[in-house]
Amino acid sequence: MENTKLTRQELHRQVWSEPMISIARKFEVSDYELRKLCKKLQIPTPRSGHWQKVRTGKTVPVPELPADASREQEIDLRAITAPRGSLKPLALLQKEIEENLKGMLKVPTRLTNPDKLITAFQANIEERSRKYRFTGLINPHYGFMDIKVSKRLLSRTLILMDTLI
Repeated sequence: MENTKLTRQELHRQVWSEPMISIARKFEVSDYELRKLCKKLQIPTPRSGHWQKVRTGKTVPVPELPADASREQEIDLRAITAPRGSLKPLALLQKEIEENLKGMLKVPTRLTNPDKLITAFQANIEERSRKYRFTGLINPHYGFMDIKVSKRLLSRTLILMDTLI
């Protein structure tokens, strides 16, 4: 998040130009906290169904921002993030892991040279699918990878698991 400071007028303009959840994602805050902030600063927010009306081409009036000299004119959005129970560190860790693994995991279209775990799992699951004729999920015997898969997705699952291993 590059810029976390907004004026009251800028926040009002943004709230009426795009959905609250988009603004919250952009500034890495929760949409609930952003709504609470708007209520506290007396910034009117769109009612339910507003964005559907906009998408269909209806003109929806945008209420004016009430002038209030006693309200803060500049808001720091870092101050509104919830300190307890915040998933922000977890989200940052997830982004870091995704960036580090971006080029490493490439799932091929065919299973070539599979790992021995995959080969054993494939043999077991194919044996079980021949014995039991049903359309549900196939379960392997105890001692194999605990993966439940449909017959239709078996080959894709084996490719994906081989890539992960």
